[in-house]
Amino acid sequence: MNRARIIGDELRRVSKTAREADLDCQKYMAALSVLVDLSLQGWIFDFQDHQLTLRMENDNIDDKEKIRYRLSAERNAQFKSESVARFIMYMETERNYNGTPVSVKCLIGNRQAVSALV
Repeated sequence: MNRARIIGDELRRVSKTAREADLDCQKYMAALSVLVDLSLQGWIFDFQDHQLTLRMENDNIDDKEKIRYRLSAERNAQFKSESVARFIMYMETERNYNGTPVSVKCLIGNRQAVSALV
């Protein structure tokens, strides 16, 4: 997490002074963004001889908890997006359907209702 914070700090610092026309700066910012994402997903960074090598931790690679953790960073980032928050609020808002109040919450834990939609 510390690595992601440090890289994120550098990304914010560069983005304050970046110009859209500066292609090298845009490439640098894109690389930093990728490094933040990989760091949050648990990739291992090795520095040797002024070279950065990335590798995925491969112990228990089939462990569902490890996979959930790696995907959680992107999911959490999406929840911070205003458009996603609006969509979730819209889906959770109750509406009347044939005189019954319904929302997406009605489908949670109701396997039959979800499978009927497919």
